[in-house]
Amino acid sequence: MKNLLVFATEFTPFMLNKRRNLQTFLDSPNYEGRVLTVDEFVRTIQHNCKQAKQALEKAKQLMKTYYDKHHASAEIYEDGKLVMVSAKNLPSNRPMAKLDNKWRELFKVIRKVGLAAYELDMPEGWKGYWVFNQDRLKKYYKPEFQIQKDNIAPPEPKLIDDIEEYKVKVILAEQIHRDATEYLVIWKSYTMENNT
Repeated sequence: MKNLLVFATEFTPFMLNKRRNLQTFLDSPNYEGRVLTVDEFVRTIQHNCKQAKQALEKAKQLMKTYYDKHHASAEIYEDGKLVMVSAKNLPSNRPMAKLDNKWRELFKVIRKVGLAAYELDMPEGWKGYWVFNQDRLKKYYKPEFQIQKDNIAPPEPKLIDDIEEYKVKVILAEQIHRDATEYLVIWKSYTMENNT
């Protein structure tokens, strides 16, 4: 273990401390020649330490460069701005989580709480937390193009006595199926793809 080369220092630990690698077996021949004087030994150790520090600094810079490539500074949200909240760990009325929206509708920032959390203006009847970490928030950008405006997510249904309620815009058709009347409906604030 002490004879393994360390990537960061470019030396083995034993070489840095003793100016030689550890002899693995007692009968291993020693080919290093004469014994160094104290001054030579100290100079060699100092030289090795200097090289190790340079190698560590180089490794530190490499790690910083790699880290900075994949990380950006945290977003700062001002009071009153609109944000979207990550749907992860939030309750949903959808039957399957994979069909749920990844980000929940718009919420207004009330104030910053602590170093990395924000209090949001949540709707009435909200039973969860009002404070979210900045990792769970995303800045809202207004749609600029028509295709973006057409793809705006429909509003969440209102909960009345724990039952989802939607507003009907137009009833398109009616049929009787298995002794039950079914309707084809255009829902208010929803696109044609959501007709049921």
